[in-house]
Amino acid sequence: MKTKMRHFLLVILLFVLTSCQTNRIQLPEIEHPIVLSHQEEDLLTFIDADNGNVFTNAISYGITDMVQTSETDIIAASINNKFLLRINLRDGSVKPFLNVNQGITSLFYKDPFLYITDAFKNQVHVIDMSNRKIKASIDVGMYPNEMTADDDRLFVINSESNSISVIDLDKLNVVLEFPTSSRKPDGLVVVNDMLWVGGHGGDGVINNSIHAYDPKTGEELSEIIVGVMPVDFFVDRTYSFLYTVCHGEDQMYKIDLRSNEVVDQIFVGENPNYLRGDDNNLYITSVDDHLFSIVDQATFTLVNQFEVAEGPYAIVKVN
Repeated sequence: MKTKMRHFLLVILLFVLTSCQTNRIQLPEIEHPIVLSHQEEDLLTFIDADNGNVFTNAISYGITDMVQTSETDIIAASINNKFLLRINLRDGSVKPFLNVNQGITSLFYKDPFLYITDAFKNQVHVIDMSNRKIKASIDVGMYPNEMTADDDRLFVINSESNSISVIDLDKLNVVLEFPTSSRKPDGLVVVNDMLWVGGHGGDGVINNSIHAYDPKTGEELSEIIVGVMPVDFFVDRTYSFLYTVCHGEDQMYKIDLRSNEVVDQIFVGENPNYLRGDDNNLYITSVDDHLFSIVDQATFTLVNQFEVAEGPYAIVKVN
């Protein structure tokens, strides 16, 4: 019995030591790299968009989502691992940042707090980055998997309960929960006092619309027909144009928010899932084509495309 107990304790000790170890990746000499995670591979890809170079590093485990929280740090999460990772952009160190829980589906950073959707506990955890402690854990709907925010509120998609939870950022409590028109909602953005939401659809009905809701009441205000399964958004700096990737149709759509009409669309590879942007460009990963695409906002044309490792997913454009 004592031998079995010692063996059990040794296994636990080895697990803890392995989970908490610091790894290191080789950082390419790029001033502002674009960093990609991969759905099926334990990899990080660094892209030099100016020179067209692609660098790939092995990492401890596959990354579900990641955000830049400072000039030197990216925080990353995996749905299958309870530790958040801190990736240091100066020395290449990759080490555990905080033990949270398995089931982390998305991250959202609004200084000084990091917000985390926990799909296994149906909660949003609020982490104070100054002391690396959980400030609050807030119950939301079933299987929260994405967030966005305005000045006062955090909006959370609950994909299994087909709803949006609205959290007061000062009081850190849910002040409203309302249903979405499409099943399996996915992708959301706040612009011009409207909350736009996409989604997959379900029960044999495939979604091909994005819906706008009043963020204060949850009332549906508008619907725009786009492609099949719109799942992510980006809005330009003038709040005039909204972009959405439709992973069931391999397209990205451009919407004029002054008329709420689709004005253009472009092929961006098979199964696009993740969309980010800056003042000039849009950045898209296509999971099935293993492509990373850059589209110019002004001309809405493809300006560069990179073949990368399998299943590119989350994007961070380092500031």
